[in-house]
Amino acid sequence: MLMIAGVLGLSLLGWAVDNVPPTSTATVAPAPNANGWNNTGVTVTITASDNPGGSGVQKIYYKLEPDGGVVEVNGTLAQVQINQEGIYTLEFWAEDNNGNVETPHNSVEIKIDLTPPVVFVESPEEGAEYHLRQPVEAQWFAFDTVSGVDATEASTLSGEKILTEEPGFHVFVVRTRDKAGNETVVEVNYQVVYKIIPAGAQGTFVDNPLPPEARTPKGKLPLLARYIQGQLIEIAFVLKDYFDEIYPDGVPTLTVTEVKFEGGRERHVIWSWLTIPYDPDEGVYRIYYPTAERKPGIYDLWLGFGDGTHVRIRVEVVPRAED
Repeated sequence: MLMIAGVLGLSLLGWAVDNVPPTSTATVAPAPNANGWNNTGVTVTITASDNPGGSGVQKIYYKLEPDGGVVEVNGTLAQVQINQEGIYTLEFWAEDNNGNVETPHNSVEIKIDLTPPVVFVESPEEGAEYHLRQPVEAQWFAFDTVSGVDATEASTLSGEKILTEEPGFHVFVVRTRDKAGNETVVEVNYQVVYKIIPAGAQGTFVDNPLPPEARTPKGKLPLLARYIQGQLIEIAFVLKDYFDEIYPDGVPTLTVTEVKFEGGRERHVIWSWLTIPYDPDEGVYRIYYPTAERKPGIYDLWLGFGDGTHVRIRVEVVPRAED
């Protein structure tokens, strides 16, 4: 007898006996990431081959745990589709036509996480208004019940103060990624505003308001004040922070529009856009708007405070009395 590469040849009868088992390998597509996880379904391709001169591969067997039974596939190739979330062990082996069974069996672990992590932001609150420099702690947490949280980034760590040093609109962001690569981004919009205190007459922003009973509607808004053409309209207010400290670095503006009534509609003609200066001696923002060049009519005074807050005041300019 002659032994060549594990094949027992019996030249007397002209046939050979194969006693070498086949071998099998598996390829997972798409391949898992560096953490060993997939965030999509996968296809496992099992290929088997017999030794040169052997009897050839007859079957591939595989068993998908947990709870899977043994599956037989004729030939040299088998594919296993796994689309459900979970952690699996795929055991596989091959058998040749002479009954040689591959031992020990091979196995590959497949970990699939299809669910993005969860992020809860309790503070800041969506749409909330906070006063300038108000102490507000960020309160948020992130978790993932399948592969676990891999990395999280946030505008502010939980337990630390959020940004309230700048007036205006802000977006608080928490971005977290699990070990499978699923990502969740939560954005919370909030606004930082001043304490705005009118410094005009009768608790208003202007110096010459009408008595409350005379503030009748004029179009869409009540008429707050009336000025004779040529008079100055004095507008004054104070901006403070959360601690009632006067804030002198604001950039409030005044926009003046003439209101044209056309049927039931209002059309606005913009006449002026001005920055309202700060008066350090009195701690107020004050502007005097001249009406000498304005025709008699209805005007809106749009106050923008630089924090996203606006106030609209409707006034009337009336003709000068005849000399």
